[in-house]
Formats: sequence, C-alpha cells, structure tokens
Amino acid sequence: MRNLIFRPEQYRATVDTPTPIVDITDFFPRTDGKVLAKFEGAFPNGGSVKDRIAYQMIRDGYNSGQISRSVTKIDEGGARRVVTPGTLLCEGTSGNTGLGLARWGALLGHQVALAIPRKMDESKVAMLRAYGARVFVVPTEAGHNHPNSYTGVAKRLAYELEGFYTNQHNNPSNARAHELTTGPEIWAQTEGKVTYLVAGQGTGGTITGTARYLRSQNPNVRVIAVDPVGSPVKFMFDYWKEHGQDPPQAEIAKRDGSYKVEGIGMDHHTKNLDFTLLTEVVSIPDEAAFANALNFIDLSGRDVGGSSGAALAAMRQLAPSLGILDVAVVILPDLGNQYLERFMNQEWMKQNGFVGEGQELSIADLVRRKNVPGIVSVSLDDTVERAMYLMEENKFGQLPVTREGDLTYASVTLEGLRNLDLSPLGKRLKLREVVHLDRDVPGYKPFPVLPETGASRKDLEDALFTHPAVLIRDENGQITSLLTIADQLELI
Repeated sequence: MRNLIFRPEQYRATVDTPTPIVDITDFFPRTDGKVLAKFEGAFPNGGSVKDRIAYQMIRDGYNSGQISRSVTKIDEGGARRVVTPGTLLCEGTSGNTGLGLARWGALLGHQVALAIPRKMDESKVAMLRAYGARVFVVPTEAGHNHPNSYTGVAKRLAYELEGFYTNQHNNPSNARAHELTTGPEIWAQTEGKVTYLVAGQGTGGTITGTARYLRSQNPNVRVIAVDPVGSPVKFMFDYWKEHGQDPPQAEIAKRDGSYKVEGIGMDHHTKNLDFTLLTEVVSIPDEAAFANALNFIDLSGRDVGGSSGAALAAMRQLAPSLGILDVAVVILPDLGNQYLERFMNQEWMKQNGFVGEGQELSIADLVRRKNVPGIVSVSLDDTVERAMYLMEENKFGQLPVTREGDLTYASVTLEGLRNLDLSPLGKRLKLREVVHLDRDVPGYKPFPVLPETGASRKDLEDALFTHPAVLIRDENGQITSLLTIADQLELI
C-alpha cells in the first residue's frame, strides 16, 4: 500500500469535469437525425464510465459510516501520507469497476481486493495490480449465486478480511452516480434536445441512472439497452413486458450462454436495472461488437472498447429510423487500450473465430450481400429537380451521370446541387444546362471503377477515401453495382 496520496483539492477535478460529447453522425450515413457519442473513456480519473460509480459508492459509504476514511498527515515536505489505511474495499468485477475502485483507493488511501472472471484481458489485470489492488481470478462459468463466482468470492473476501463489499450490482449508489452526473451532463450538453439514449447493460446502473434523470426532464426520451447475444437480459425484459414479472430462474438459466465482449450482459436481474425505464433491449453478437469498435477506431481515430462497439452496432440499427429532429446519444464506456490482448489482437481474433485466415472480405462478397437490383442514375438530359428528388427519395448523397448510357461519364452530389441555390424554375433545367459537367471539376468527376473479382476490401477503402462512391464491374465488363461508405460500414 502506497503511503503517499493526493490532497483532496487535487482529485476533486476528476469528479467535477464532464466527459466530452461528440457528433458522430457521419459514422451513420443513412440517418436523418443527429448521433452524439458520450466518451466515458475520457473521464479525468483515467479510463471508464465505472469511475463515476466507484467514487459514488465510496462517498456514500463514508456518509453511511460503512466505510472508514484513511488517516493521513502532512509531513515536513508538505506531502500528505497515510498513517492508517481506510476500510478495505472488495468487489466482483469484469475489470472497469475494479479499475475505478483501485484508482480511487490509491487516491483516497484504501486497499482494494478484487475478484474477476478468468475471461478478462491480461493487460487489465496487470493494470489493476499496478494500482496496488489484490486480484483473485475465478472461473468465468460460475453463476452469480455460486460461492466461487466473482461476486461470491468478493463477498467472502469482504467477510474474511473485514472489508466492505461495494456490491456494484445491487448498490443503489451505482445508478445514483449516473442520475447525479451522467444524465445531467447529457441534458446540458444537448441543450435538452436528446430524444434517444443508447447504452450497454451490465450491472444496469449506467442506463438506469442516466435514463432516470433524462426521463425526469422529458418522459418521451426513448431508452435502448444493449446486451450481448448469450446474455439472457433481453429474454428477461421481453418476458417482463408481457407478464409484468421476471421469468422463473430455470428459464433464465436455459438462456444463459457465453460471450466474449466484456462489461455488458448479466445472468440475473440486478437491483440496479429498472425495466420500467427501458424502451427496448437489443442483442448484439460479439462479431458485430468487435467489428464496429475496430472500424470506429479506424475511421474516427478515437479509441473505444468492445462494449462501445456493441453500442455502436445497436445505434447502427436505430439510425435509419431517426427523424430530422431526433438527437440520439450513445454512451461509449471505455477505451480499447484495455483490451490489447483480446479484440485488439489479431491473433486472439483468429483463435476465437472472429477473423479467418485469408478471409478478407472481397468486393464480390460486398456486392452479393448488398443484393440491390440495378443502379439508380441520371442522364445529362434529366432535370436538376429529378436528380435531387432521386437522391432525397433514396437517401443517396450522390448519383452517377450517364451519357449515352455510360455510367462512368460523371457524377453529381446532393450537396453540390443544393449549393447551386436554384429557384424552383431553375431546378427544371437539364443537368447539362446547369452544372456544365467537366470531368476535371471536383464534385462532378466520374466514380472510380473496381473489378468485382480480384479487388479486396482494402482496395474499396482506398477508393472511398477520395471518392463518395465506387462503381463495380463484373467479369463480363458490365457495371453492376455502386458501393458507398455506408455499404462499407453496414457490411462489416
């Protein structure tokens, strides 16, 4: 146990500083609404949404007298040192709550003992130990009522070592932390315009506390909980909606499977999860969670974890239904740098069947999976009005412009035509009369062409980096498909 800690004024800023909210609508091309991401990995204390609840559980423990503060003194050099450590803090955790408790323990002068499932990333375990936590690894398969489960071991540690079991699953301080901080931050950062909340569901505290505050301000906010395939929470919620009560434990156990994504999913209904606040529970497979996380990192340059990928995958399902006045906020709980030995590691992905040897997705795969008959296009003799109508009706951002049926002649974009600021009469002019299509003018250049066979997904990514769309030519030399960044994203 380190005997040097920060002064209180030095760690207050880590509690009071809101995490950033960022517009990521461009990541969802087929939506009329606005999508914002709440980046909890930027929490000043160092890493995840769980830092909020770790602080709140300790603070409420102080106020209730269940947790004793450390005794400190200031030495001759002005440093604050621990004379007597505070109460030992014990928890069963998939990692992030443990990291939050370990960080706050180091800051406030508490020793921390943690029980974690064996499936957790080794880099996360190493970080826990670096903060001075005592880590006990337990079988992943043990159910929550089993004495050898991570919650069972944590309870036993608290009893045998005379510590305090913070009990994140059922401690009301968990949801309270988000009702007091996350919810108000989102409301203020969106100026009260938020209409959808999308967040992962593990202990239930994040989504319950945040939703409770947002719905106290606007009862019409819709709340989408994200659960991994293999977790029975969606089944429990759907059963509750139909019958008004939880299903029998035997039925829950039948649907309790395995999944690799960390931090979301649960094998029972925790006290922190309030079904009355939820609109829907969406199940996301591991493959989609990891693929969306990696793709988001690649496209945005922002580091996120696997459960963030699951939330992004759920948001991708919701995005097409958003209206022009909708503002959806998706909570991204942590950073990918805590999963360097798991989904961030290509070898681990291959070993677990998420990436096959030599199975890079090809252009032909994308075309087959898109399965769209024909290409929507306009000719030089079509009017500006028709071109704009076709793009708006089909939610396209661009169209190829043909000359004598040649799809590789030129292109137009909806933004470009809107920027012409034509009157209703002007929009009836033919394209050739208005835009003076020039193959060398940016915005009207023809789309590049890639072969359906022999080109890779990397070739597509390179082409879409400089062009809004790519035309695909089949083995017979015919242009058969058009792919955009939206196809690239949605065909992960």
